[in-house]
Amino acid sequence: MQQLFKILIGTWAMLCLTALQAQPFRHFGIKEGLPTNTVYRVTQDSDGFIWICHNKGISRFNGSEFIHFTTAEGLPSNDIWLIDIDKQNRVWFFTKANRLGYIYKDKIFTFGNEDKLPFYPQNIYKTSSGLGFYSLQPGESAYYYFDKDKWKALESNVKNLSVVDIKRKYFLINKLNSIQITDSIGRNMLSIPSDVPFTNPYLNQINDSLFVVFSTHKTFYINTRKWTYKSFYFESPIEIGRLTSNETQIQISGKGQLMVFDLAFNLINLFRTNPSVNETFNFMDKDGNLWSASVNDGLYYFPTNLWNTRVYFEGKKIKKVILFNESLFVYPEEKGLLQKSATSMVFNEVLPPLESSDIRLIDEGKTLIDIFGKRMWIFDKTASKKLKQIDAGIFIKSLTRYKKQWFGVGQANFKLTDDLNKIQNYFPYDAADQIEANATHLYMGGINGLKIFIGQSFDRLNTKDSLSTKNITLLHYQDAELMWIGTEKNGLFLTNGQASKLVLDTKGKKITSLFRENEQSLWVIADDDLYYLRSYDFWQKEVGQIDLISSPHPLTGEVVNSVAVLKDSLYLGTNNGLFVLPKNDVFLKPSPKFYIDAVAYNQQSIFSDTVIPYQKNGMLTARLKILDFNPTGQPDYQYRLTPFGDNWQSIENGQLAITGLEPALYTLDLRTANLPEQTQTFTFYIKPLWWQTTLSKVIGLLLLLLLTSFWVGIWVKKTLDSKNKKLESLRQQTEHELHALRSQMNPHFIFNSLNAIQYYLNEKGPELSEKYLIDFSQLIRMIFEYSSKKNISLAEEIKLLKSYLELEKMRFGDKLTYVIDVDEKIPLDQWEIPSLLIQPLIENAVNHGIFHSPKIGLIELRFLQTSPKSLEIIIQDNGVGMSQSKSIYENSVHKTPSKSTDIMKNRMALINQTGRFQIDCKWEDVGGENQSGTRVVLTIKYPNLVQKSNANT
Repeated sequence: MQQLFKILIGTWAMLCLTALQAQPFRHFGIKEGLPTNTVYRVTQDSDGFIWICHNKGISRFNGSEFIHFTTAEGLPSNDIWLIDIDKQNRVWFFTKANRLGYIYKDKIFTFGNEDKLPFYPQNIYKTSSGLGFYSLQPGESAYYYFDKDKWKALESNVKNLSVVDIKRKYFLINKLNSIQITDSIGRNMLSIPSDVPFTNPYLNQINDSLFVVFSTHKTFYINTRKWTYKSFYFESPIEIGRLTSNETQIQISGKGQLMVFDLAFNLINLFRTNPSVNETFNFMDKDGNLWSASVNDGLYYFPTNLWNTRVYFEGKKIKKVILFNESLFVYPEEKGLLQKSATSMVFNEVLPPLESSDIRLIDEGKTLIDIFGKRMWIFDKTASKKLKQIDAGIFIKSLTRYKKQWFGVGQANFKLTDDLNKIQNYFPYDAADQIEANATHLYMGGINGLKIFIGQSFDRLNTKDSLSTKNITLLHYQDAELMWIGTEKNGLFLTNGQASKLVLDTKGKKITSLFRENEQSLWVIADDDLYYLRSYDFWQKEVGQIDLISSPHPLTGEVVNSVAVLKDSLYLGTNNGLFVLPKNDVFLKPSPKFYIDAVAYNQQSIFSDTVIPYQKNGMLTARLKILDFNPTGQPDYQYRLTPFGDNWQSIENGQLAITGLEPALYTLDLRTANLPEQTQTFTFYIKPLWWQTTLSKVIGLLLLLLLTSFWVGIWVKKTLDSKNKKLESLRQQTEHELHALRSQMNPHFIFNSLNAIQYYLNEKGPELSEKYLIDFSQLIRMIFEYSSKKNISLAEEIKLLKSYLELEKMRFGDKLTYVIDVDEKIPLDQWEIPSLLIQPLIENAVNHGIFHSPKIGLIELRFLQTSPKSLEIIIQDNGVGMSQSKSIYENSVHKTPSKSTDIMKNRMALINQTGRFQIDCKWEDVGGENQSGTRVVLTIKYPNLVQKSNANT
């Protein structure tokens, strides 16, 4: 009977070995986020997280992210050998150390023993009161159990025995042909005969009454409450045996195998692991997924829904998988076109290996063609033989038939004769590489968009989706009226030749393949994403359901090139072979679990109905995560914060951060878009500070009104004072301008001018006198005209100065000459200066410098642009100079006080206050050998350069 049982177990193990040899898996090592490739054990807590112990500490895994615990977080050592989970969801860890303990809610707790001895734990014992372990102590081994925050050694008079029940103190005696269980005083409680010598047994207590002892060939299951046992023979010897258990299962792991029992020790599953994985420990989680730990290669994950996967043509790239008339065709690289047998997984050659450019169905799936360069095969309806071979004489990328006529794209766009041996018509070339037809329309597409055949030519198909401007990567018929349009980055569309509809948004990924399972079901490949679409009516209604099966492909671990379904089996053509699995298995994945890692306001945790004090610049934070060991893309995390609105907002990378929240009652909803039923809600109240309460605000408002009234009074007073100052400033400026005007009408100047007229009339005749009078009247007219303006252009100022100097030259005769030099860079008509600013300076040079000098007088006037916004005006004469002029004035009999210089300075100060000009004036004597005179340097800066306007300002 035992021999028959061994044969049955062996047969079952061989079947499991077949299932797992080719099963896809995920590998996790240093590159994937583990801190090491030396992994010892794996277990799972009640929340579903996977815990891994290794020589760099302990790691927790949620399917996409590892959280690590090391000595920096409080572990006694980084080399952790054993871990286990108790009913309180505490993660117990065991290693060679002085203190051992557990991790709970991401905090580490450690405990020592009374004797302060180091631990060297081996096997774990579980009871309702806690965990215990067997430790290889220095000198003599000991058993420890946890009691009141301390590890206590088990006391017994029985020596050199193994503990069976650490709580009730039962012991195991291993004899040559039997195993005996005794109590603490040596009474025999149970004898178990054994036909296999029990060497170096592994002992583990499962709960208060269940115990498992196993060696390399056999295991015993012992119930110390009923005093019964069961035995189980291993089909092959157990190497590196390890046992794990929970409330429903017992798992015995050996190198290359895993056995799963229920708590009555009935075998549930027996697995032989993938021989390509060099593992040392295996563990099956609560969803049936297999985890394999390796001390050399890290961690491996085998999803339960892919155990039935088979791989054919392993190592070969499968270019195409096509279903034609219920027959499957595949095109493995270097093997040609193969057809699957109707009754088995045998593939027969249809065509030898060729560099095919396209293998496709046309005539709405009624005809199969294989195009390779200039030649093409057409197959009959049964696909059992080649109907004909065609040599079109031109390179063909794709071909189809529309209304019993052949159309193709490739080296050119063309129409062939019915026998396909001659090109009948050419169409304008536009780099198209896709062409397809249904009963109503013929379509062509490529990098230059989608076109439709109308009349005798292809025209752009203009729809609201602008398909005529998108890069078309796929055309595939849906029915007699509708056509599928795949694009490079804009998704999958459906069109009827007049309008279009976006059916699938691929998030910028390229549509590369499509399989139409039936009118309501569709498989789509977009780069490394595989989608399954289901709908009763793709055109009239919204898509019923869209499943992102894999992204990237955990189904195969490879890039999928093509997909097909035959008799409920899914065929995936990849770069590493043909993967075949039951179609429904891809939908049997455990549902992801949405969870919140932390929600806090200014680092204070938030739970339901939490009251927290307000803080300035306080930040509301949350970390959103997904527990999913079969990920299908980046989760779309979202939040909604009431009372700010009912719309869901996306969260970048699951990290929420909101600032500026005022005191109020808030409701925070968090979720991931594809799991709305797992929405989590947090209600919290931000309590206002004392000054944010209603009473404080009322008092503050009254104080504010009082302060406002006080400051308004001050402001009104300052405003009136400022207004009065401006009026006074305006009055002074007006007086200065009037003084400037009067200075132009200096009686000396008028008197001298009249004497000059008389002189000209007596000596030189009326003609020159008339000219002098005319020039004098023009100067007076300009002075009156410009004095009515605040600013005039440089051109106008220079004109006035020339007129004045010419008049003075006529009065002085040959005794006076002048030079006016203007920088060519200065825009004379655009730059302005205050009116009548320079003329008084010129008049001073004539009357106080040139007039008293015996020499021929020279006045030099230069205009220089020193920067894009500044001007320098130099007025220099060769008269007696400032010092001599002052001496002459002091010795004069008629001392008429002159205030022109002070008035000039005051006027410039007032002008500077306007902000439009910044004027500075310097007077200096020109000294030197045989040289005298005065130089005035006038600097004008334009802080805000304003072009001249025609209107008076």
